[in-house]
Amino acid sequence: VVDDEEDEEWKEWGKRPEPKKPDPLDPIELGKPVDVKKMMKKQSAGPQLAFARLKTDPKRTKADVDDIGGKWTALLKTGGMADQIYAVDENTILVSIRDGIYMDDIRDFVLSRDETDHFEWNQQKMYRPGEEREPEQPKKPSKEAKEKKSKKKSKKSKKNKKSDEL
Repeated sequence: VVDDEEDEEWKEWGKRPEPKKPDPLDPIELGKPVDVKKMMKKQSAGPQLAFARLKTDPKRTKADVDDIGGKWTALLKTGGMADQIYAVDENTILVSIRDGIYMDDIRDFVLSRDETDHFEWNQQKMYRPGEEREPEQPKKPSKEAKEKKSKKKSKKSKKNKKSDEL
Protein backbone atom coordinates (compact mmCIF):
# COMPACT_ATOMS: atom_id res chain seq x y z
CA VAL A 1 0.00 0.00 0.00
CA VAL A 2 1.43 3.38 -1.05
CA ASP A 3 0.22 6.47 0.74
CA ASP A 4 1.20 9.31 -1.56
CA GLU A 5 -1.56 11.74 -0.79
CA GLU A 6 -0.76 14.97 1.01
CA ASP A 7 -3.67 16.94 2.29
CA GLU A 8 -3.59 20.72 2.82
CA GLU A 9 -3.18 20.35 6.58
CA TRP A 10 -0.01 18.28 6.08
CA LYS A 11 1.44 20.85 3.66
CA GLU A 12 0.83 23.70 6.12
CA TRP A 13 2.22 21.84 9.15
CA GLY A 14 5.41 23.43 10.50
CA LYS A 15 5.15 26.63 8.47
CA ARG A 16 5.37 29.86 10.38
CA PRO A 17 2.47 32.25 9.93
CA GLU A 18 3.16 35.32 7.85
CA PRO A 19 3.14 38.42 10.07
CA LYS A 20 0.33 40.81 9.21
CA LYS A 21 1.54 44.25 8.18
CA PRO A 22 -0.94 47.08 8.65
CA ASP A 23 -1.21 49.73 5.99
CA PRO A 24 0.94 52.65 7.26
CA LEU A 25 -1.37 55.18 5.59
CA ASP A 26 -4.60 53.74 6.96
CA PRO A 27 -6.51 56.76 8.36
CA ILE A 28 -7.87 54.67 11.23
CA GLU A 29 -4.35 53.68 12.31
CA LEU A 30 -2.97 57.23 12.01
CA GLY A 31 -5.20 58.59 14.79
CA LYS A 32 -4.25 55.94 17.36
CA PRO A 33 -1.51 56.46 19.96
CA VAL A 34 1.76 54.74 19.11
CA ASP A 35 3.11 51.86 21.19
CA VAL A 36 6.87 52.28 20.88
CA LYS A 37 7.72 48.70 21.89
CA LYS A 38 5.39 47.25 19.27
CA MET A 39 6.80 49.61 16.66
CA MET A 40 10.36 48.55 17.50
CA LYS A 41 9.36 44.88 17.28
CA LYS A 42 7.94 45.45 13.80
CA GLN A 43 11.23 47.00 12.71
CA SER A 44 13.16 43.99 13.98
CA ALA A 45 11.06 41.57 11.94
CA GLY A 46 13.08 39.61 9.42
CA PRO A 47 16.44 37.88 9.77
CA GLN A 48 18.43 38.87 12.85
CA LEU A 49 21.86 38.05 14.30
CA ALA A 50 22.89 38.27 17.94
CA PHE A 51 25.86 37.17 20.03
CA ALA A 52 25.83 35.35 23.33
CA ARG A 53 29.05 35.95 25.24
CA LEU A 54 29.86 33.17 27.65
CA LYS A 55 31.55 33.51 31.02
CA THR A 56 35.29 33.08 30.66
CA ASP A 57 36.47 29.52 31.29
CA PRO A 58 40.13 28.75 30.44
CA LYS A 59 39.33 25.02 30.19
CA ARG A 60 36.56 25.50 27.59
CA THR A 61 37.33 24.65 23.97
CA LYS A 62 35.47 25.51 20.80
CA ALA A 63 34.17 21.92 20.77
CA ASP A 64 32.63 22.57 24.20
CA VAL A 65 30.97 25.70 22.83
CA ASP A 66 29.66 23.60 19.91
CA ASP A 67 28.07 21.27 22.47
CA ILE A 68 26.50 24.21 24.32
CA GLY A 69 25.19 25.55 21.02
CA GLY A 70 23.72 22.16 20.16
CA LYS A 71 21.88 22.00 23.48
CA TRP A 72 20.58 25.55 23.05
CA THR A 73 19.45 24.79 19.50
CA ALA A 74 17.48 21.75 20.65
CA LEU A 75 15.84 23.69 23.50
CA LEU A 76 14.99 26.70 21.34
CA LYS A 77 13.65 24.60 18.49
CA THR A 78 11.17 22.96 20.85
CA GLY A 79 9.75 26.46 21.24
CA GLY A 80 9.99 27.09 17.49
CA MET A 81 12.37 30.02 17.82
CA ALA A 82 15.99 29.44 16.75
CA ASP A 83 17.12 28.50 13.30
CA GLN A 84 20.91 28.37 13.64
CA ILE A 85 23.40 28.63 16.49
CA TYR A 86 27.14 28.70 15.75
CA ALA A 87 30.20 28.55 17.99
CA VAL A 88 32.43 31.48 17.02
CA ASP A 89 35.20 30.92 19.57
CA GLU A 90 35.68 29.67 23.14
CA ASN A 91 33.54 32.47 24.59
CA THR A 92 31.11 33.45 21.84
CA ILE A 93 27.99 31.95 20.27
CA LEU A 94 26.27 33.45 17.22
CA VAL A 95 22.47 33.17 17.17
CA SER A 96 20.79 33.52 13.77
CA ILE A 97 17.01 33.61 13.42
CA ARG A 98 14.72 34.13 10.43
CA ASP A 99 12.16 36.23 12.25
CA GLY A 100 13.26 38.91 14.70
CA ILE A 101 9.93 39.00 16.50
CA TYR A 102 11.25 36.10 18.60
CA MET A 103 14.41 37.95 19.65
CA ASP A 104 13.02 38.96 23.08
CA ASP A 105 12.25 35.33 23.88
CA ILE A 106 15.67 34.19 22.68
CA ARG A 107 17.37 36.92 24.73
CA ASP A 108 15.49 35.83 27.84
CA PHE A 109 16.42 32.19 27.19
CA VAL A 110 20.12 32.95 26.62
CA LEU A 111 20.35 35.17 29.71
CA SER A 112 18.71 32.43 31.79
CA ARG A 113 21.57 30.03 31.04
CA ASP A 114 24.25 29.78 33.76
CA GLU A 115 27.15 29.88 31.29
CA THR A 116 26.03 33.21 29.75
CA ASP A 117 27.85 36.43 30.60
CA HIS A 118 25.84 38.78 28.37
CA PHE A 119 23.78 39.01 25.19
CA GLU A 120 24.54 41.45 22.36
CA TRP A 121 21.97 42.56 19.81
CA ASN A 122 21.80 45.75 17.75
CA GLN A 123 25.02 46.95 19.38
CA GLN A 124 23.46 46.77 22.84
CA LYS A 125 24.73 44.56 25.64
CA MET A 126 22.14 42.99 27.90
CA TYR A 127 23.19 41.29 31.13
CA ARG A 128 21.66 38.65 33.34
CA PRO A 129 19.28 39.95 36.00
CA GLY A 130 21.26 41.17 39.00
CA GLU A 131 24.51 41.36 37.02
CA GLU A 132 24.00 44.71 35.31
CA ARG A 133 27.19 46.66 34.72
CA GLU A 134 28.05 50.24 33.97
CA PRO A 135 28.02 50.95 30.24
CA GLU A 136 31.48 50.88 28.73
CA GLN A 137 32.83 54.29 27.86
CA PRO A 138 34.45 54.64 24.46
CA LYS A 139 38.22 54.80 24.71
CA LYS A 140 39.73 58.21 24.17
CA PRO A 141 42.57 58.34 21.67
CA SER A 142 46.02 58.73 23.17
CA LYS A 143 48.15 61.84 22.65
CA GLU A 144 50.31 59.94 20.17
CA ALA A 145 47.28 59.00 18.08
CA LYS A 146 46.08 62.60 18.11
CA GLU A 147 49.51 63.82 16.98
CA LYS A 148 49.61 61.31 14.10
CA LYS A 149 46.14 62.38 13.01
CA SER A 150 47.05 66.08 13.04
CA LYS A 151 50.24 65.36 11.02
CA LYS A 152 48.21 63.51 8.40
CA LYS A 153 45.77 66.42 8.16
CA SER A 154 48.58 68.92 7.72
CA LYS A 155 50.19 66.77 4.98
CA LYS A 156 46.86 66.53 3.15
CA SER A 157 46.28 70.27 3.36
CA LYS A 158 49.80 70.92 1.97
CA LYS A 159 49.10 68.55 -0.95
CA ASN A 160 45.78 70.26 -1.65
CA LYS A 161 47.45 73.70 -1.66
CA LYS A 162 50.08 72.49 -4.16
CA SER A 163 47.44 71.00 -6.47
CA ASP A 164 45.44 74.26 -6.30
CA GLU A 165 48.53 76.23 -7.32
CA LEU A 166 49.03 74.06 -10.40
